[in-house]
Amino acid sequence: MSWYKIVISKEQGAAELDIQERFHKALIACGGHPDLKIYMERRTVNEFIFPFVFFLPPFTAAYCSDIIEDYSGQPCETPDISTIVVHFGVR
Repeated sequence: MSWYKIVISKEQGAAELDIQERFHKALIACGGHPDLKIYMERRTVNEFIFPFVFFLPPFTAAYCSDIIEDYSGQPCETPDISTIVVHFGVR
């Protein structure tokens, strides 16, 4: 399995809340596994603007395939860990 990238535009702004709610349901379903995480591009407070770019690692993709499908997630290369931060999940 590969990593997936989801890009949320300003017009899809409410999608972040939907993704968060669905992620938390998946987290409960897998028993709170610490490897279930969604990452986001690292930004400063002043850079917190759209688009939001989320990255789902392979383990998360297995539990969140519905999110990937509904938000047109695309397979991508493993992101450089210095450019992302955990947005949802255990830090």
